[in-house]
Amino acid sequence: CRGTVALVHVECLERWLTESGHTRCELCGYKYLTKRVPRHGIFKSIWIWFNTVVATRQ
Repeated sequence: CRGTVALVHVECLERWLTESGHTRCELCGYKYLTKRVPRHGIFKSIWIWFNTVVATRQ
């Protein structure tokens, strides 16, 4: 990207991509090569989901 995104720290760009869910540069449309990595393992993910469901029903 030749815009201001070219000056962004790699770590900041990676965090933005993770949190926003975007896979392309908003300025030039470049498609980033991304790989989705789960934050938690399967059991912790199920536990978090279950507790969220229980909390929303109360």
